Amino acid sequence: MQISPGRGNNSGANHGTDGLKASQGGDPRKGREQYNYEFAESFFSSNDQLNTCALDIGGTLIKVAYLSDHYVSGGGQQKGKTQFLSIKIRGSQNLYVHFFNVNELNHTLAFLIKNGLMRQKIFLTGGGAHKFFFYIIDRIVKQEVIIRRGVSEECPLWVSKCHHCETTRTLSVELHPRGSSLPGGHTHEGVPFTKAVLDSFPACETVRIYLVREKVKQEGEGSLPSKAPYQRVDKSTDGGDNSPEKELQGELILQCSRKDEMHCVMNGLYKLLSVKKSVVRYDLLIKKEVPVQVKLPYEPFIIANIGSGISILLSNGHNKYRRIGGTAIGGGTLLGLAQMILQKVSFEELIRLAAPPGRHSSPGGHSSPLDLTLRHVRPDAACTGAPPHAEHALAASFGHLSNILKMKSVEDEKSIGQAVARSLITMVSFNIGYLLHLLARIHGVRRWDVSPFFWLS
Repeated sequence: MQISPGRGNNSGANHGTDGLKASQGGDPRKGREQYNYEFAESFFSSNDQLNTCALDIGGTLIKVAYLSDHYVSGGGQQKGKTQFLSIKIRGSQNLYVHFFNVNELNHTLAFLIKNGLMRQKIFLTGGGAHKFFFYIIDRIVKQEVIIRRGVSEECPLWVSKCHHCETTRTLSVELHPRGSSLPGGHTHEGVPFTKAVLDSFPACETVRIYLVREKVKQEGEGSLPSKAPYQRVDKSTDGGDNSPEKELQGELILQCSRKDEMHCVMNGLYKLLSVKKSVVRYDLLIKKEVPVQVKLPYEPFIIANIGSGISILLSNGHNKYRRIGGTAIGGGTLLGLAQMILQKVSFEELIRLAAPPGRHSSPGGHSSPLDLTLRHVRPDAACTGAPPHAEHALAASFGHLSNILKMKSVEDEKSIGQAVARSLITMVSFNIGYLLHLLARIHGVRRWDVSPFFWLS
């Protein structure tokens, strides 16, 4: 999370960080400091709240947040702490983030299952949270059934009971794993567990799956009913001893919730305000990110939620926010152009390619040789009353044609890849920054934030 480098943002006021710890570690080869953030344990009332993982399914990337004692790469090998974000939660458990392309949902779920990172509670956000809601639940439940039954193949799942609570928007489903038919010509009690079951409750935000063992005997025979029996629960009985959900006989194996992305972003930002060194200010003089403590009240502020596209929100208080702008030039643009120019490259590889060695060596040390700067357009820019280091200001992305032709003739694939990655990230990031600055001026806001964190790179 980043705040603008204006005055008043680096107040030394304390804002409830007692009991928090933060360790600082640096990698001198990368020329930048990295921080291991730590939540206060008071945020978690029980271990049950730690039994969670989350997927943000956007238009370009799937972001996976999981709890583990070490960072797990896509290949399943221990890789140490992620370079983007590590939050110590409790004991040896850290919160890590991993990235997959949006067309790798199966690989994402396999990654979580194979490495033992899948949890009983799963949160989904982003547009894919609705599109793939049933698919994700179905994959996880079937895998759990395979593990519990000790079989090597999937079996059909049947709904015997389900209860829908309109107050909490929760659907509780009791499932039986069975074969296609029973001895004696009997049919199953219930209906197959398909997407149609969830589609019957479009307002449902949380699905709780209860798994029961197979019954040897079934009562009666005949055709399958057209829909599973369910009972609506009104507000007066919700959560009480008489709640119909308590009649479900199975074991709770999964609770999957889909959440509004913007609501999660805003709630997460307020949570991060209670974490030391989670807010940084980029110091233009020393070319370095400086952790700051903000002075409450923090509002009003602007936040740019950077995904495939960009949404910019204005907040005037907790749960008081509205969208004030955005742009189609975002992470999707970055990855799309990178795939076309650099061929197959992941987001993490693109960030690593763009990271310049010796970043602090000079004010313009992070610029790409493919970009045209003010110095190239006006050699005497520094002598015309321009601000310090103005000669390094970006004039045109990918505009240094003479350098582009030189690099193409040399055919140094690694150097070209690094330059292209840096220019792409600079192009997208600068446009986001320009838009943020203009909207902040229009709305009279002095603080603005960038999410996710890795865009500070």
